[in-house]
Amino acid sequence: MAELEPYIEEALTRMYEEAEPPLDFTSVLENPSEMDEDWYEQHHLSPDRQEAICAEIEEEYSLSDRQKRYLYMESILNTEEHQPLYKANLEMQEVLRDIALSEDWHNQDPDGDFYQEVWRVSRELQEKLILNEEILREDTRLISEYLRLVRQAVAATCAMDDSQIDESIQSELYSLADIYHDPVWKLAAMRISSTTVHGRNKRTKQSEFCERADDLQGDVRGTISAHRVNLQKTGLLWDRTKWSLSNEELGSYTRQSESAFLS
Repeated sequence: MAELEPYIEEALTRMYEEAEPPLDFTSVLENPSEMDEDWYEQHHLSPDRQEAICAEIEEEYSLSDRQKRYLYMESILNTEEHQPLYKANLEMQEVLRDIALSEDWHNQDPDGDFYQEVWRVSRELQEKLILNEEILREDTRLISEYLRLVRQAVAATCAMDDSQIDESIQSELYSLADIYHDPVWKLAAMRISSTTVHGRNKRTKQSEFCERADDLQGDVRGTISAHRVNLQKTGLLWDRTKWSLSNEELGSYTRQSESAFLS
């Protein structure tokens, strides 16, 4: 929801102004490369105060119920308890951005550095999801299934010649990366919001977030199914029997990844 970005930015600006220690969030947006990698872990504000700031913005701009849910989901997640998951999410976003927008990794072997990075980051995210008590097992299973498709698509693309990587494959890679934010990660964020909401109308908001998270399960399930069909059509469902990997350790790790978290 691009129209909500100004409100999200305002909420985060206010939160970081009151955080300990305070931070000028505008300077973060203007000069992201100058920030430490873990800058967002260095500033803390109580969940109650974060909730109050969101409520102030909701009232000030007369946001709809749907906009309120989205504002809360995007603004109140980086609490101390959820920082490891939040960091894993950011790393996954960076990897997906490379998948969608960069072609530098296309010429690597299926067991090359880029695939290993995709493997490491996606597995880290899966582990953090499992350790999070608010996220349901079915949520984790669905998100893990999505990450499995990402790994397969990357490995299959790496195994192709440049002449095989046509517009349909580029489009599918972009689309596969694009659905991470909505609905895949949105499912996890909404589930957390359903159990961590504070302040006014707590029970009402909990119920709304929980219902929306349940709806998102179906959205994620349907989206994954559709993309699996598209990946099959474009040859991006990696069949390990077609390519021999020189890295035996990676082969072992890959076999584990394709079965882990899906039982």
